[in-house]
Amino acid sequence: MLKQERLNKITKIIRDNEYGTTEFLAKTLDVSNMTIRRDLDELEKQGQVTKIYGGAKIINKELSTEEKQSLNIDLKQQIAKKVASIAQDGQTIFLGAGTTVIASMPQLINRNILFITNSLPVFDYMTNLNEKVILTGGKYHKTTQEFVGEAAINSIRTINIDVAFGSTNGINKNNITTANVNEGTIQTAVFSRSELNYILCDHTKFDSSDTYTFETLDNINGVITDDKISEELLKKYRKLGKII
Repeated sequence: MLKQERLNKITKIIRDNEYGTTEFLAKTLDVSNMTIRRDLDELEKQGQVTKIYGGAKIINKELSTEEKQSLNIDLKQQIAKKVASIAQDGQTIFLGAGTTVIASMPQLINRNILFITNSLPVFDYMTNLNEKVILTGGKYHKTTQEFVGEAAINSIRTINIDVAFGSTNGINKNNITTANVNEGTIQTAVFSRSELNYILCDHTKFDSSDTYTFETLDNINGVITDDKISEELLKKYRKLGKII
């Protein structure tokens, strides 16, 4: 088993049970206690778990946008290049609030694109560069720096979108998940107005899930991920949807 796959499984076990002991994790994954301790150290640094005596527990708070932006930067850049190849000049494109989406912004400027967004960082970035951009408005969610709620949903109900790029906290089986129901609801509403819909996530998000399912793999045009995803995960998830 590859290290990242093991980390994903550890996170899932702890999330499903709210905590996991070192001994139980080692036995379940058929590795040494020392290996599990090292894995838990790494997952704690990533902000996925909190170590406790004899094991670890899940972190119940959602990381802020600033905290997420410092994670897996190289993987996000790989994804950004794929986003740039899908987006076409002159289109109307929705950019969601995820940090993987935000990392794609430099690849999309100077292309006569009209941007629709519920993300304050996306809006600020695009306006500072004199790009055409519409901000949904709505109730401001400080942690993820995005606008959600009915006002945000109502603002996009009459907009025709060519391509929408959304985000997720985890994909498990056919489920695309997020930490907050309102964050998922706005993306679902946007996807209903868009011709093409894509979820952006690095390979560490596969075989992992958060609290709410807001979309399914078989109902979108594809998941754009990085090149470090294992062949095992590719084979597994390509049975459910398109992985780019």
